[in-house]
Amino acid sequence: MKDIKITNDEMIEVIEFAESEGKKLYKKGENRFLGKKEIDERTVYVEYSTKDGDIFEVHATWALRFSIMED
Repeated sequence: MKDIKITNDEMIEVIEFAESEGKKLYKKGENRFLGKKEIDERTVYVEYSTKDGDIFEVHATWALRFSIMED
């Protein structure tokens, strides 16, 4: 298995997408969210929380790369 690099800009892109589109999961009781976005044939996930409304703290990131091939 190979590590997939995630840049700071990609993390920001995922959080901005999750916040603007409202497409995020909420971890009840912990003020944590999980956002995801497809970027360059990968799905990038960011677990984050908010502070003072416009400051974000990233807790974890990961990405999956996959391809679907037809016969």
